[in-house]
Amino acid sequence: MSTVTATNATGLEEALRLALRDLASLVPRLAASVITGAVLVLVSVLIVRLVSRLLRVSRIDELLDPVFEKYGVPFSFSSLVNGLLVFVLTLLTLYVSIVAGFPEYSGVAAEIVTVTGRIASVFVMILLVYVIINYVTEKLRMERGLRGFMALVLFNISLILLVDVTALSPVVKQALAWGLSLGLGLSIAVFTAWYFFGRPVEKPAAKNRGEEH
Repeated sequence: MSTVTATNATGLEEALRLALRDLASLVPRLAASVITGAVLVLVSVLIVRLVSRLLRVSRIDELLDPVFEKYGVPFSFSSLVNGLLVFVLTLLTLYVSIVAGFPEYSGVAAEIVTVTGRIASVFVMILLVYVIINYVTEKLRMERGLRGFMALVLFNISLILLVDVTALSPVVKQALAWGLSLGLGLSIAVFTAWYFFGRPVEKPAAKNRGEEH
């Protein structure tokens, strides 16, 4: 019985010693990661403040705000630049901090940056399409029904872009993207045919009815 107890105690001591050794080797790496991240955060804050001051001095918002408001852009040019800058610096800080302390996880860090960048690009594309649609509807002075159709187009394009960043299998992604693209193309074709060829046919018919009366 005492032999078994001694063996268990020896095993426990060995496990504790290994755990302490792993912890001792982890602390310097974790410290390097934290210090690198803190330095990069400080540098990022200084860069963002400098860019914000330059944008404020240039008064570019005073020039572009009327254009942004006219086409329904829900932010200013300065906030757009600052937001993109903060996003890029955050990804850079995350990647460098992980690599500084845990270089064996550089592949995981790169994958995180890649996926996050793809998600951000989807939102940027959706925003860009939204601005373009607002610009087109404003220039052409479209009626309410046509504005609704443009909103539907924006919704379909957003779905196509979001499918690309989902965790679905490649086959399902391809099928969804193909189906949404086909539906979007058909809806645009039918609406274009009606808008450019159907409406002129209705106008003469209405005119003829007016002459009969």
